[in-house]
Amino acid sequence: MEKIAVCLYGKLDGSYINWTQKIVHNKWKHTSDKIKENIIDCNECDVYFHAFADNIEKEETLIVNKYNPVKYKIENDIDFSHIYKKHKDYTKLNKHRFWENRWAAEHTMVESINMCLNSDKKYDTIILSRFDYQPNEKYDISKLDVNILYMEDNTAKSLLKNGLAGDYMNIGPPHFIKCFADIYDKTFDFITFKRNSIHEEIMIELKKKGGIIYKNIIHLPFKGKVMKYPYNK
Repeated sequence: MEKIAVCLYGKLDGSYINWTQKIVHNKWKHTSDKIKENIIDCNECDVYFHAFADNIEKEETLIVNKYNPVKYKIENDIDFSHIYKKHKDYTKLNKHRFWENRWAAEHTMVESINMCLNSDKKYDTIILSRFDYQPNEKYDISKLDVNILYMEDNTAKSLLKNGLAGDYMNIGPPHFIKCFADIYDKTFDFITFKRNSIHEEIMIELKKKGGIIYKNIIHLPFKGKVMKYPYNK
């Protein structure tokens, strides 16, 4: 029987400025029932997650009871400024919390992946998803090819068609998912004023380390959507 792990990551509460320069709420509870029902329960998955939270005491019990993780970590926001303020393009790109959001997004994704990869369990398939991604049908992982990376880009502009990778929902073998974690230590050198997309960075790493060509990355064949909630003061 195929062994499957789910790696969830993101921010549980509070708000942030997204790439469209809009302030949105983090509401992990709005997607948790669908993640539990349409992915975890119907595939008998082990769950790992990393999360940032403003109110850890409030959120921890709720999310642990919901997902029953093998391993997890919740922490307050981390100040990464001692790293990114040394970058030569810091002043050019320091708009809309670019640096704060970029380092936090990669940190939480990498932490979740590494919990899984560094465990004493071996998995055939890893499902990597943000907390705000909502699967809108049952994801029958047994129907997927274990040698393929399935990617949901969830945008009006197709990321895959433009040679970019999505960070919303990805399903594939461990050696492909590991490429998402391998970008973290290279982010400082990767970012330039003209090259600063996390989607571009992930795809470069997939091509280089995973030996991936486009026929090995296809669009996720299940319905789902990233849920965004406008922030109203």
